[in-house]
Amino acid sequence: MSRRSVNLCQDEISIRNDNIRFAFMFILFTLLSSLTATVLLIFAHNSYHGKSQISQHRFIHYIILATISLFLFAIFFIGSLVYTSRSIRHVSVKLSSNLSMPLTSTLSKSSFSNETNDRTIIKTKNIFYDYNQTDV
Repeated sequence: MSRRSVNLCQDEISIRNDNIRFAFMFILFTLLSSLTATVLLIFAHNSYHGKSQISQHRFIHYIILATISLFLFAIFFIGSLVYTSRSIRHVSVKLSSNLSMPLTSTLSKSSFSNETNDRTIIKTKNIFYDYNQTDV
């Protein structure tokens, strides 16, 4: 297996890992925002019972803020779960398809012709790389 094909595999795996890491980071962010909204709601509820009738109208603003925060948390949490499940499904489909067909196959150029040149060509999904190729 050549270095290029190994690097292509590693790049693809690293991109998938970054996508999954982003999804889990997003889930943690939404969980943190939900906890913040819950703490605000508890704080507002405790301050509501300790205040006079005049200052109790501020409690409604806290309830509205906490409700909006929890609603947004639910939307983002469901979205991040869907994104994570699709990323994991995409990874499993790629892995199962790579197992059935090898990523690279090494072909000898001399097997196609009667030349004595034994340069090796790497075939990767209809793209041919020569070891003497200098482009990056």
